[in-house]
Amino acid sequence: MRVTLRHPFIRQTTYAALPSGEEQIQDICRIFNLENTAQTAVIVDEIHDNPDANVLLRNKEFKLDELNYLMKRMDGFEGLESEVFYGVASAQKLSTGKDLINLTFNTHCYSVLSSFENLNQQGKRMHLNEQEWVREEELRTFDGQKYIEDMIAANPSPQLSVYGFVYPNSNQPTEVYNGKTFPHYAYRASPITVVLSQGDASELVELPTPQSAIDKALERMAISDGEIAVSVINFDMPDKIAQIGLQRTSLDDLNAFAQKMQEVGKGDHEYLSNLVAFTGITKPEELDTLMASMYEFELYPNIRNHLDYGVHMICESGHFQYDDNLEEYMDFEGYGRDRASRECGVFSPKGYLVYHGYNQQMEHLLQEKLGLSMKESEPMTELKLYMPLKVISWQQEDDWGHYETSDYEEELDSSELIGYEDDIRRELELNSTPKEVERGLMAYYGKADSVNAKVQKYVFDVEEHRGELFGVAVLTLHAPLNEEELKRIKDEITGQASDGLGESLEQREIRIDGRAVNVSLWSSGNDWSLQTAEEMGFESPNFNMTMGGMA
Repeated sequence: MRVTLRHPFIRQTTYAALPSGEEQIQDICRIFNLENTAQTAVIVDEIHDNPDANVLLRNKEFKLDELNYLMKRMDGFEGLESEVFYGVASAQKLSTGKDLINLTFNTHCYSVLSSFENLNQQGKRMHLNEQEWVREEELRTFDGQKYIEDMIAANPSPQLSVYGFVYPNSNQPTEVYNGKTFPHYAYRASPITVVLSQGDASELVELPTPQSAIDKALERMAISDGEIAVSVINFDMPDKIAQIGLQRTSLDDLNAFAQKMQEVGKGDHEYLSNLVAFTGITKPEELDTLMASMYEFELYPNIRNHLDYGVHMICESGHFQYDDNLEEYMDFEGYGRDRASRECGVFSPKGYLVYHGYNQQMEHLLQEKLGLSMKESEPMTELKLYMPLKVISWQQEDDWGHYETSDYEEELDSSELIGYEDDIRRELELNSTPKEVERGLMAYYGKADSVNAKVQKYVFDVEEHRGELFGVAVLTLHAPLNEEELKRIKDEITGQASDGLGESLEQREIRIDGRAVNVSLWSSGNDWSLQTAEEMGFESPNFNMTMGGMA
């Protein structure tokens, strides 16, 4: 729900979408300058997209986590649950977080009669709500009108609400929420769901989550010391991965593993599971190494020898124009053997595995598990790819030397940006995320090929050459790129320059001598290109790198 929250002590408000994750809860506390604890309270100022919830909750104070949990429960209402919830809450004038949360677990204990029309259909729905599950044949033949008549006769004094008459049924409400620890309720599909427990106190936690969410769960459980039991009750990953990854026992380790699985994404779960099977790893630390290098592999299931490999590469890979009339003249096995001899690959009962990477831990693991002989590592090198910058401004200078917004854009020469390189770098860095620390924008490449293995990292920067300022993609390489690999990484960088980070940059204004300008790494004109220093005719840089940076 779209909610405006109010500070509990001062007239300050902020907008929020609830229910939300812990990161958004942290943002709310930061805006209000409140400590993020299990007791932190806020006031509901207004709910914008649910009139019933607005009437029920407006101007009431709740613990922030309690309000968020209540919203999760309300977001999961099905069938009659919402109608019964608001009817009972109105009739019984419920207002505390504890009472409202308990009601979300007890909607099957009540019926709300809003009109006396179509009693048979209403009665069937009420019966289904009471029983929570009814066979379709039973519900079809059930006498709904008699159900309502019996309900009215047994309850001559129903509670009255603006939603209708509220009747209890045969189910008895129970206190599920004690006002301290939240009842176990899995709201989202998470890589790992655990239950933390000590004595009679327990809480469900969906991983990954920030440490503040774990700290608040322990606070609600009143745990300050002593051993905490951690039980995995659900996971959303292939069994092969879970059998290894969930050998971890500490909460911190499980949380870190869940974060890695979330970064991998469900779309690549099957690929990672196949890698696990190919490599034969069995330990959590081995899985961590594999996940760090997972896009540096190519898998060829059911290819178990050089002949299979040669047939696949020539006939099926699309790398060659294949004429099946020449099949008897082709040495498929010889080609497969020659190609395999130039790769770090190994045949196994699962198929053929090729490793393109340069991770020493991964190399040692492959040697140990598969006897794979690795190529000698090469020194890291640097490659720069240059692109022209497009600079525009929507401001024009008036007669008094001031800049005012105009109705048309003016394109400026990139030379006017010289001296403002740090301003552009600062805007580029504002768009970076923690995911990019190790690999820069290669963190988004996501293809299992030699480019992912050879390019350790690339970032955008700006450089002056021949009186002009150029955008530059700075690549850190494990090994030189061949022509096809260079084309692939150029395509990737072009996408980032036009639609990714470059699009974010061009939406940010940079001040040049008091004039607001917008800088683009890409333009749709025919003069845009992405070229090496040699192709641009720049002086060749020194490619050798040391551990301390460029030599």
